[in-house]
Amino acid sequence: DGLVEIRHGVGTRVTWIDRNELAEVYELRMILAMQSGHYLKTPFDDAFIDGLRGWRRGFEALSPEDVQGFADVNVGYYTDLTGRTQNRYLREMQLGLFFQTSRMWLIMLPLMQWKPIISAVCGEIDELIRVAEDQDPVGFGLVTRNHIFMSRRRLFEAEETKAEPGS
Repeated sequence: DGLVEIRHGVGTRVTWIDRNELAEVYELRMILAMQSGHYLKTPFDDAFIDGLRGWRRGFEALSPEDVQGFADVNVGYYTDLTGRTQNRYLREMQLGLFFQTSRMWLIMLPLMQWKPIISAVCGEIDELIRVAEDQDPVGFGLVTRNHIFMSRRRLFEAEETKAEPGS
């Protein structure tokens, strides 16, 4: 899928994605998230809500700057979320687009402040727990959309900081 590049004698590395292309992928992710609430398995049961709490604990337990650990927990978390989507094609599109954007987090996370990132992810999960407890699938999709937007914003801000002279 073009997410990684394998070079003989060098190894495997995550590929870079053009900023404009990344913005387009994020835009589509937000559109899909807004609509996804209508396709979520409901009701949100205690096991699902407890699972969200478990993902929150997983993020909190990460050692600072554990980029690979963050990636592993994030992939599991997002796969679990999209697993609630009953429409197979929507679920596959959401996952594919997630992987397009998440590869940039592997590259940019070492340049970002760890605590605010973990705090933001935990805040997202807290909001998802609240709307799940209220049995609000449309709200669940909207919360997801808003956090995709904020994720894009943090990533682009880190990229701009990296591009500044002397940074």
